[in-house]
Amino acid sequence: MFNVLKQGSILYILEKNNGPRLTIATVTKVKPPYKLATTSYMTNDMVIDIEAFGNNTTFSFKKVPAIASEYEEGDAYITDNKDTMYAKIEAEGTNSRNVLESRPYHESWVKFSEETLPKLNPTMQGGKEQEERLRKLEDGMAGIRDALTMIQEALTKKNKDK
Repeated sequence: MFNVLKQGSILYILEKNNGPRLTIATVTKVKPPYKLATTSYMTNDMVIDIEAFGNNTTFSFKKVPAIASEYEEGDAYITDNKDTMYAKIEAEGTNSRNVLESRPYHESWVKFSEETLPKLNPTMQGGKEQEERLRKLEDGMAGIRDALTMIQEALTKKNKDK
């Protein structure tokens, strides 16, 4: 539990932003447990502030529940127990493997929804048809513009020859 940490204790820090990174840090400072000003009826709302140093970085965690043995703040997960960190990393790895293995399933859902939703909501289908009609219309206008340019050049040439 964090309330037994003291200077020199080991703190395991898992940073999850920009890919996971584990830091085994040394606690440099612990603010003794203090009570949060709260309207909660919880009796165990004592917290501590922890500073630790590892990998040439100083980490600071504020308002960590004193009686907890693991805590997540933003993209950082901390614990004072190696086995707890091992279990966390193992669980995250398993979860990520499951997500990667389910990719074909989710891709099939994306394809299915793109094909099926327009059938259920004709206005969606109309939107795609309207885009195609607009593209064809723009192509036709470009052709007309080219034809008009050719006619104008021919008339200009004819007027010069007179």
